[in-house]
Formats: sequence, structure tokens, C-alpha cells
Amino acid sequence: MRGRTELRHLALDGRDADTHLGKSEIGGRFRLLQRGGFVTSVEANLRLAEADPAVDPNGAGLLEGEIEGRLLAGYGFVVGGLPAFADGQAAYRAAGAITGDEIHADLTLGLRPRPDILLLGQSFSVVGLPKAGVEAFDQHKLRLSGVHDLTPRVSVQAGAWSAVAGRNALDERGLLAALWLKF
Repeated sequence: MRGRTELRHLALDGRDADTHLGKSEIGGRFRLLQRGGFVTSVEANLRLAEADPAVDPNGAGLLEGEIEGRLLAGYGFVVGGLPAFADGQAAYRAAGAITGDEIHADLTLGLRPRPDILLLGQSFSVVGLPKAGVEAFDQHKLRLSGVHDLTPRVSVQAGAWSAVAGRNALDERGLLAALWLKF
């Protein structure tokens, strides 16, 4: 089981900036295969977010829901005597009534310089599928973050992200804080 909430700062040309909670997510993951350093799993997530006023000004303040299915594959290895991993993910997200569905491709590199610290470099790519009245889009974000293990079962994550490329998409930058609970 996993959960995450993001704090989002939205600044649009000609409008006042707005800072609020972004997307909140809860889901579960099931391991399919583990052999040596290789692992594959599937994941299902439910995401809730306040409607984006840039997409639908009349829907501002309303909650939107999304359901996502995700396939994950990862490989653990050692770099300079430090544990590391690479992870690739592909997902299909069924969006709410306002936006179209999305296809996601995510990549992660992780390194543990200490047993209780995990450093992450991540790339998130999304292609928004066209829907009646909604244009297709794509967006590519980079995120750098660190995770500190408070106990063997509880960790906290902090980091920042930025959109580095896109079409028909917002130029986003933000901070993230997350609580990881391991079962």
C-alpha cells in the first residue's frame, strides 16, 4: 500500500499565483516476479485532485478522480560499493470527466549513499489522449528528491520537480513532501 500528497504552486500568465494541495494518491502494488536483482510488479492507484482552474475555470474547487493501472520493472545493482537501482514504469490512466485519458512512461535511478538515505533522479512523461472538446497534450518532467528512513517501516521524502518540455501543457515547477509506509 502506498500514498502520496503534493503541494502545488500554480502561476499562470495574467493571473494571480495559487498554492494548494495538488494530487493525492493511494494505491497498492503486487509483485509478479523476482529473480536476482530483477523484479516486476503491477500497481493500481486512485488519484484525487482539485479541478485545475487552468483547464476548467468553472470547475475550480471541485474534486476530480482518476484510476490508473501500472506495470513496473526494476533492477538492483551496486555502484562504487553503494546499492543502486533503475526502474521503468508504463501506465494507463483513466481520467475524470473533464480531461482525456493518459499514457505514462516513468524512469527512476536511485542510490543509497547511507543505509537510511535514498537519493532519486526521476523522469515522468505523459501523453494526453484527445477527447471531444479537449486537445491532446504531452509533458515531460524531471524530479530530484531524497528519502530518509525514519524507521524500517516509515520514511519521508522531499524534493522538487520541473516540467522541461511539453505541448499544450503548463510550465510546472514544484516541491513535494511524501510519507512512505512500508508493509
